[in-house]
Amino acid sequence: MADNEQAEGADGAEAASSKKNKLKLIIAAVGFIAILGAGAGGFFLIAAIVYPAGMGMGDVKLAAVMGLFLGRAVVPAIFVALVAGTVVGAIVIARYGAKEGRKKGIPFGPWLAFGSLVGLFAGDEMVDWYLDTFT
Repeated sequence: MADNEQAEGADGAEAASSKKNKLKLIIAAVGFIAILGAGAGGFFLIAAIVYPAGMGMGDVKLAAVMGLFLGRAVVPAIFVALVAGTVVGAIVIARYGAKEGRKKGIPFGPWLAFGSLVGLFAGDEMVDWYLDTFT
């Protein structure tokens, strides 16, 4: 009977320890995601502060939310958005010429949204591929 009670007590202690470890893991994950959100938003905030006519605060907020929702997939999402926006900008410059094309305003929000979709559906695979290839 005493051995049975000791076994139940050990199981209870193990369960409590497991719950504490799960809580610590959840807190760490939330902190990591918050850091990614702040990093993504901060990256665009710097660009908005340095050249206010170039990027609006809506892009900054969208990038921060992307970081919160996508986690580590925000990096390829932002990369895809930057590449897509650059391609469209190059097309506009090719069509209108460098002088007039550089003065055209191109919204960046749709490209951030496109990058978010790519990050949502393929972002983790892109990060894994990158880490496997270059580390």
